Parts: sequence; C-alpha cells; structure tokens
Amino acid sequence: LENLDPSLKQKIIAARKAVERSYEGAPRTTPAALEEALVSLGDVFEDAAFAAKQTGRPEHEALQETADRIRATQKVVEEKASPERVAELEKWVLRGLGRGLAVVEAGLEDSGFGPDDLPEAIRRRYVSRDGSRYAVIAFPAGDISNIDFFEEHVFQLLSVSDKTTGHPVTHLAFTRMVHKGFRDAVIFSGLAVLLLVALDLRRPRHLAMAFLPIVMGAGWTALALALTGLQLNYANLMALPILIGTSVDYGVHLAHRAKQEGSVIRAVQTTGRAIALTGLTTLIGFGSLLLGNHWGVRSLGLLLVIGIFASLVIALGVLPGLFSKKAREKDREAAS
Repeated sequence: LENLDPSLKQKIIAARKAVERSYEGAPRTTPAALEEALVSLGDVFEDAAFAAKQTGRPEHEALQETADRIRATQKVVEEKASPERVAELEKWVLRGLGRGLAVVEAGLEDSGFGPDDLPEAIRRRYVSRDGSRYAVIAFPAGDISNIDFFEEHVFQLLSVSDKTTGHPVTHLAFTRMVHKGFRDAVIFSGLAVLLLVALDLRRPRHLAMAFLPIVMGAGWTALALALTGLQLNYANLMALPILIGTSVDYGVHLAHRAKQEGSVIRAVQTTGRAIALTGLTTLIGFGSLLLGNHWGVRSLGLLLVIGIFASLVIALGVLPGLFSKKAREKDREAAS
C-alpha cells in the first residue's frame, strides 16, 4: 500500500464518488443499450474461445460456456426487459460497485491491526476487560490419550501459571477423580465380597477355593494387558467391579458343591457344567461389545472377555487340580 501511486488512490476515490453520483441520479441504461452491450460482450468471449481452441488452450470450454450464458441473457433482455427493470438492474449494479470501491478505498490506508479491531465476542475471550492481559492458548505437541505425555503436558502448563485452565487441565483432574472413584469402588466391593463369602463359607480351604479365581484371574488379566498394550480408560474401568462379582461367583459355587460332595473333582463334574454354561453365556453377552464402533466400548468388552475367560479357566481347570493334589497329600500323610 505504501508503494501505491498517489494518483491511483485519487482515481479510486474519484471513481467511488462518481458511482455514488450515478446511483443517485436518473437511470441512463435502456433495454436497447443493454442488449447492444451484451451482443458486443458475447462476440468478445466467442472470439476468445475460438482463439483458445485454435491454440490448444484448456480455457476454451469455460470461455465458450460464458459466451453461451451471455447469449442466453441477451435473449431474456430482448424478450422481457422493460425500462423499469433495466433501471432497477442499473441501480443494483451501481450499488454493488460502490460498496466494492468503498472497501478498496478503506484499505488504501493501513493503520495496523490491534485488539480494538477484534469483534467483541472474540475480545471477551482473548483480551481482559482492561486490555492489559491476553489469553495464551497452547496446543499439545503429542497425543494426550497417552497418559504419560498427557500428565507431562499438564505439568508444564501449570509450571507456567497455577491458574492455567482449559481442557487438558480439567480433563486430567477429572481423570484422576474417576480413577480414584473406581479404585475405591474396587476396594470396597472387594472387602464387601470378602466379608460376605467369609461369613458364608468360613473354612479357610473353601475361602481359598472361592477367591482363587479372583486372585489368579486378576494376575492373568494384568499380564494380558501388559502384553497387548491395552490401557485402562473411562469406559473399561467399569469392568473391574464386574470382574470381581463374576469371578467370585464361580469360586463360591464350586466351593459350596465341594463342601457338599467332599471332593473338588466331583464338584467340577457336576456344578462345573453349570459354571461353564453360565460363563460362556456371560462371555457371549459381554463379547458382543467387541462389535461396537466406539473404542471405549470395545475396550470394555475386551477387558471383560479376558478377565472372565481367565477366571473361568482357573475355576474349572487350575483350581480342581490344585485342591485335589492337596487332598491326596493329606490322605497320604494321614495313612503314614
């Protein structure tokens, strides 16, 4: 703008004023003059399209299309144009031209762009009321779904100012609250289950039989998470209390039957079938979550399938072998 010729600026200003005067005055365009101008304009575009086609330029199609539209407009003017409609068209064109020249004229002087030029809605979001402070928005350079990077990103933000806010800061706080809530839920539900099962079975051997699927199943599930890289999130955290309830269910039923039969092997041969059937139906039910479109839902289903499958295998495979071996060792000791 500084390099513009001053005379050009004056010409633009003069053109804008001339357009305004023309708009305010009486119409000067007639249907015949408009039709004649369209004929001349159509000829120019047709000549340009022909020359472009002769020289092999790709613009000839667009030029010919424009020429055809001008011819169509010419026919409309020839058939339907009246002095009143042409006068209205002239005013519409002059009004648009005047607005355009006014924009150009306003841009001839560059006074710089400052906070006062911002719309009020944006000013309230980024500039303080007294204009002395500005909002600074920092975007993470990595993936905040990675908990290690997420915590480091928030730590760096808060190291600049403990008043920093926004989605990452609040999201981390909510994440920790959710994790704490589910951790407490797991602890309380585990204690409640332990108390109820202890009041029901009482004998240490049967208590161990009831809780072995939970303990070993949790270990197998943790190992599977480590090997697959599956991480806990808002959705699959809900699986933990569910796994406690389902896992202890298998052990309690088996312990009750073993207590009645006096043998864990016979308990597996009878009640084990019902446990296997209920376990498989539970696996099918929660396994359907794996078909979900949302990754949180799929991860919930995956964690439940891994945990329930591990508990089921331990209850029906590991637990009978372990406790029947201990029973045989006791029998040998009693015989000796």
